[in-house]
Amino acid sequence: MSERTESKLRRILSMLPWVMAHPGTPVAEVCERFGYTERELLKDLELVFMCGLPGYGPGDLIVAMVDDDGGVVVDMAEYFEGAPRLTAGEALALLASGLTILASGSGSDELASAVEKLEAMLSPGDDPGVSVHIPRESEFLGPLRDAAVRGGVVRITYTSLSRNETTTRDIEPWSVFTAIGNWYVSAMCRLAEEERVFRVDRIRDLVATGDTFTPPSERPPAEVRYTPNEDDIRAVIRL
Repeated sequence: MSERTESKLRRILSMLPWVMAHPGTPVAEVCERFGYTERELLKDLELVFMCGLPGYGPGDLIVAMVDDDGGVVVDMAEYFEGAPRLTAGEALALLASGLTILASGSGSDELASAVEKLEAMLSPGDDPGVSVHIPRESEFLGPLRDAAVRGGVVRITYTSLSRNETTTRDIEPWSVFTAIGNWYVSAMCRLAEEERVFRVDRIRDLVATGDTFTPPSERPPAEVRYTPNEDDIRAVIRL
């Protein structure tokens, strides 16, 4: 299974139980909760509509649609009503993710309550078992997060240590995340005309340009990765 297919399946399996517990929820609310565009949600509902139990007759297929009032309805899928049982590894990963969001300062009271319950179940003693430390926030994290949410272009002065140069460039922030002990922003760089990942602590200055952009419906995963450059030094290693 490809990473894209796995991500799509996980989102569908997360969305179905919630929609069944909240029938008639407006399309916009479902999209906001599960990170859909309206087009993506309708495509997934069409896919679910073609699924069901063996026999696959009209009475065996799932009902998944948007009703006349604009609400999302899923029926004939009672086997999705119960919450899935997590394996130990899945529960630990979920706890670590929740703690990371809370440590970054972007979590809600509801998330804090859920994390506390999960932590009590996994580590019933005094030892929390899992701790998450987030690097000190930069003054630019707030403006970058805001720009990513509202689709605003920002101009950054950025120092690249690999090339030992400082440049000024306009970027379209897609997501702000933390990895390997640092904060990063994934963005479309208008100077490079390609997606780039910038370390936030190497941003020397940031101003909003007032320009806006529409983020792509499918973005690369928010992760630190190497982006080849024409000026990079190539080497051949013989073993």
